[in-house]
Parts: sequence; structure tokens; C-alpha cells
Amino acid sequence: MLKNIAKNFSSLIVSQVIYKLLSFLAIAYAARHIGDAAFGQLSFALYFGILFFAMSDIGMSEVYILEAAGNRQNEKKSMGICIGNRIIFSAAAFILLYACAFFLSNSRDLFFLIFLIGAAMIIDSATFFLRSVFRAREQMEYEAVSIILEGAVKLFAIAAALIIFKNSLFFLGVAFLLSSTASFLITALICKNNFLLVKPVFKLDHFLSFSKRGLPFAVIGFLSVVSLKIDTIMLAKMSGDYIAGWYGAAVRLLEAILIIPITSATVLFPVVSRLYNKSVKSFLKVYKVSLMASFVVGVFLAAAMYFGAGLMINIVFGKAFLNSVYIFRVLSLIVIPIFLRLLLERTAMAAGKTGVLLLAYIVAVAFKIALNIVFIPILNYTGAAFTTIFIEFGVCAFILIRLDVWFKKITFHLIPDGIMDNIAFLHEKE
Repeated sequence: MLKNIAKNFSSLIVSQVIYKLLSFLAIAYAARHIGDAAFGQLSFALYFGILFFAMSDIGMSEVYILEAAGNRQNEKKSMGICIGNRIIFSAAAFILLYACAFFLSNSRDLFFLIFLIGAAMIIDSATFFLRSVFRAREQMEYEAVSIILEGAVKLFAIAAALIIFKNSLFFLGVAFLLSSTASFLITALICKNNFLLVKPVFKLDHFLSFSKRGLPFAVIGFLSVVSLKIDTIMLAKMSGDYIAGWYGAAVRLLEAILIIPITSATVLFPVVSRLYNKSVKSFLKVYKVSLMASFVVGVFLAAAMYFGAGLMINIVFGKAFLNSVYIFRVLSLIVIPIFLRLLLERTAMAAGKTGVLLLAYIVAVAFKIALNIVFIPILNYTGAAFTTIFIEFGVCAFILIRLDVWFKKITFHLIPDGIMDNIAFLHEKE
């Protein structure tokens, strides 16, 4: 099992680094060609499009993994239902996207840019779902190939659009849409030839059941993104664009480093989902070992970020962002709770305890907004940074305590096959 986890982690981490590099080159190339004003419109369209990514998936990727991990008999049925649900939600997302693009744009070019990139995000969401097949079977080398090819296709399409059509925002949007479509078709082909790809299932009872299960995952994903992004938005409104830019640069560099815990959580999710249904003892053992490993790696990375902040900011963003060094040093502390939180999050999802996560994230976002309103006018970006640290440690501690209490109550409440493991575990505890 450890060998398989190491293989999947190394495959995903390498592919994510390559993808981030290719994406960075594509965006940087676009920024140099279209200018700052047009790049501002592109950035808005990209951030806005993320909403439609989440809306069209509505948690079906996580639901499929929970259903299919370690249970080949459920694969086809679960995939058909999930695909059917995704088609319905994607159609609704397209309608809402058209309306939003119409009302938010003040020019025809911006309308097409928002619509085309939003449509690309919806297709990207479908690609993301197909990759859950690789995760459920714990063969993530296929996902790595899909991710790298997506990055390469996107870079080629954007560069070609800019070279041929100069700085046209319309054709830049077309490039995003075509590259997303190509990535989806490549991933679908990999699924069909190596695993499975089934027809969608449309039944009202299945739709309602899976939607109810998937909604918490969608809300949790949305709130976790908002929690990290809201600081920059509030700083822009309350302290000005320059300060928001310094803070945003530190957050972007932090997001790049968070590839490591995100990849770890992605790899472990199907493992803990499978173990939860088979062996309590193995489930808790993997959980405890992973928790300790996450803490150690988190502390190491936080220290490296703190002492290397100046060098990293200067290399990535240049001397104009030297004010970001202090922010990055303060934010380096949140790597520790984020490492732990992502593991706790996936463990809770595997065990069906999404209610704990929903409560934690809803309260966290509400408190974060309230604290930012109080402290940003007084302490500026320092207030935003320390608020983030306080919230992240608080959320992590809350989820950890709730899971620990729950783990002590599950002794005889799982499937019969796990009872002997439960008894053995109790004897070991004694």
C-alpha cells in the first residue's frame, strides 16, 4: 500500500509542477501581448469562471470516488448516475453563464471572453470528473499524463491564438475553449481504452440522492477557496490596489507550495475511502500515520518558507514586490494547519462526516470576513495575514477534536467485516 501511495504521489506532484509551469508560461505570454488593461479583463474572466467549474461538478467527483473506491461492482452504476447529474448541472451552468456574461460585460469582446472562458471551465470540470476514475482505482499515473497534456495543449493554443490573431480577446477565449475541449477528449479516450466510460443515467430518485450527497462537497470546496481568496479582495476594496497586489503575490506563491498537501490529500482520499469500508484498524492506522507525517512536513516547509521568503519573492515577482516578503513570512505559518486540515478534510469525507466540515467552513468564512473588517483598517495587510493564521489554526483544531471524539464512538458501528478489527484495536488501546 505504501508503495502504491508513493507512486501515485510522485506521479501527481511531478505532473502538477509541470502543469503549473506550463500554465504560468501561457498566462505570462498572454500578459505581455495583450497589455495590462486587457489582462485585467482576462484575470476577471478566469476567476469568475471558477464558479462555473464548481457548479457543474456539484461534488460528483468525490461521490464517485466514495462509491467506486475498492468496489468495482459500483463503478458503472455510479459513473452513469454521476455523469447524468453533471449533464443537468452543466446545462444549468451554461444558462447562468450566458446571463452573467450579458449583465457583467460592457463590450462585445468582454462578453465573449467571459462566456468562452466560463464554457472552458465547465468542460474542465468534466475532465476533472473523468480523472476521478484514475483516483478511485489508485492509478494516478494516468491522471498525471492527462494533466501534463492539458498544460501543453493550453500553452500551444494560447500562443497560437496570440501569434495569429495578435491581441484579440475573442480568439484568446476561443483558444481556452478549444484547449479545454481537447483535454477532455484526450482524458475521455484514456478512460475508455484503459478503464471504463458509460452512458449517462437520468432517473429522478438517483438525481436527488446523488445531488444531496454531492452538495456538501461542492459547498466545502467553494468555501475553502473563498477563505483563501477573500483577503485579497477585501484589501483591494479597503486598502488599495498596491497593497492588494503585494498580498496577492504572497498568496499566489503560497498556493504554488500548497500543491504538496493538496496532492497528498488527493492520493490518500481513495485509500481511506476503501479502508473505511473494510477495516477500522487499518483506517485509523493510516489516519494517524498520515497526520503525524503531515505535521512534520508542514513544520519543515513553514520554516523553509520563512527563511527563504526574500529569495523566493525576488526570483518569482522581482524587487517591485519586496513588501510581499513580510506578508509571505507571516503566512508561512498557515502551511502547518493547512497540511493537517486537508488530510482531516478527506478523512471526514471518507467517513461521511461532511457536516463537521460544513459547520467549520461556514463559521470560518463568516468570522474571517468580520475580523478583516475590524483589523484591516487598523493593521492593513498584517491584520489580514494574522486573521488568516488564527482562522486556519482554529478550523484545524475544531475538525481534529470533532473527529477524535467521533473515532472513539465508532467501535461497533461499522460493517460486520470490520468487527474483529475493532476488537483487536480496542485490545491494543488497552
